[in-house]
Amino acid sequence: MNKKIGLLLRSYAKKPAAVEEVVRRAVKSIMRAHDLRDKNGGTVFDAVVVIVPSDYDCGITANEIIRKLPAEYIEQRVYILEVPGHHSCGALNEGVETLSNMGIDYAVILSNKTIQALTINMLGAMLEAFSKGAKVVGVAVDELQKFVLEGRIQNTFAGWDVKALREVGGFDSPAGVEEVTPTVRLLWKYGKC
Repeated sequence: MNKKIGLLLRSYAKKPAAVEEVVRRAVKSIMRAHDLRDKNGGTVFDAVVVIVPSDYDCGITANEIIRKLPAEYIEQRVYILEVPGHHSCGALNEGVETLSNMGIDYAVILSNKTIQALTINMLGAMLEAFSKGAKVVGVAVDELQKFVLEGRIQNTFAGWDVKALREVGGFDSPAGVEEVTPTVRLLWKYGKC
């Protein structure tokens, strides 16, 4: 399967006092994603997009991530974008749209707090599920294991077929449960997926 994979991260700090920790986690996530290698030694992700929802950020997070990130990562298809809209729908959709415009087939959305769960084996399992027709793949990370195993996708760690997600209208819940509506719509459109 020769599909392009993108990583989508959300990073924002409501208050300047939180910026340092938010930036530390974002930089750690970017570096980990970049350093993951396939069996041929190539990078796994064709793009890494970090969205900073400007409506929820104190205004300095994006610049601080860029300032703290070693230059070689910015040169390796890493994009830090300040985007408007709600962090769990509008801004997230902007990130998905950006990946789509780059020709990305699958978006892995991941919380910076769960970056340690991102492994080659995990990505391999996600890609295998996509190759069998999945349109969304949830990863049962520790704190959400029960919910995900019950079939409730969580963007704490999930993979989405970008084209299918866009076809069903993307994310549209500002209530912080943005995964519910597109999952239902995907089921309506594709059946078990």
